[in-house]
Amino acid sequence: MTNSSRNILLSVLFVAVPALAAAQTPPAKPARPAAAAPAATPRPRAVVSTPSQTAQFQRQVDRQQLQNAQNQSNVRQQLQQNNTAIQRTNATDPAMRNQLDNAQRSQQQLNRAQQDSAARQYETTPSNRGAVAPSRPSTSGQ
Repeated sequence: MTNSSRNILLSVLFVAVPALAAAQTPPAKPARPAAAAPAATPRPRAVVSTPSQTAQFQRQVDRQQLQNAQNQSNVRQQLQQNNTAIQRTNATDPAMRNQLDNAQRSQQQLNRAQQDSAARQYETTPSNRGAVAPSRPSTSGQ
């Protein structure tokens, strides 16, 4: 290959490569006509946010602590009722029996009021809305 043919080939490549590159670029998009109807917007997706694992774990721990406290309270109340019932059966004085009956009744009313208050407080907590309130243990009518 001679020098002159090499120079001609290089000059052709030097001119042809940019021309080929320009020919391969896509043409610019035409401007949208103003009167065209807007495209239908896609329906928004429902976003369901789930709490982080740490928040879920903390909620589970809080729930477990609440249940433990309720169980301890229920055991304490049952022991008080049993002690009062034993004292009443062992009491021989009618005035003492009457006092023990009144004390047991007032203690049961106090326990019910505390349980109702705890249930109301549990229901009004924002994270517990829609949840079932903790159940109240059955009390024996002694």
